[in-house]
Amino acid sequence: MKPWDIAAGLLLVREAGGRVCDFRGGGDKLLMSGQIVAGNLKISDSLQKAIVSSNYAAAFSV
Repeated sequence: MKPWDIAAGLLLVREAGGRVCDFRGGGDKLLMSGQIVAGNLKISDSLQKAIVSSNYAAAFSV
């Protein structure tokens, strides 16, 4: 996946008031890492925490 493949979607989620982060909750290298958690404010935090607690995020390096 390339940054331009996901940039428009990230912008749409953010402009709609949603949250976009990587598997560990950061956002500084989001386009380069390819790790994306996106959703509304009610679910994105829970989803990101579930990914971390399942150790799925440990398989990826940032």
